[in-house]
Amino acid sequence: MIDGVKIERLRLTCAEALIGHHTDSVKAKISSGVDLHAVIGPRWSGNPFEIGGAIIAATLLAEFVFDGETQITRLEIELAEPGRCSLQNEKDPRLLRVGTGVAQRPESGQTCHAGQ
Repeated sequence: MIDGVKIERLRLTCAEALIGHHTDSVKAKISSGVDLHAVIGPRWSGNPFEIGGAIIAATLLAEFVFDGETQITRLEIELAEPGRCSLQNEKDPRLLRVGTGVAQRPESGQTCHAGQ
């Protein structure tokens, strides 16, 4: 939970994962509005996106509403190893706070520190 914000939806829209001997990778991008795992999982058993530590980059799309507002705000967060993310360029302090909170949630899969 992030104070002052109701997360409506959080989904993985793009991910890159290592395969084989850690020199090859595969990247998947889902633009249909469905979570990447929901599309890949039923079609590709044992895919590298299910292997712990294999994902080396990801893009999260967070949809949320600030307290006292009715409009849904969308924020795309690109995560990369080690702990780098696209929030370092965010100028709006509210979006930076929410984005950092979202990126640090366990279900995000990686921890992000804005400014790195």
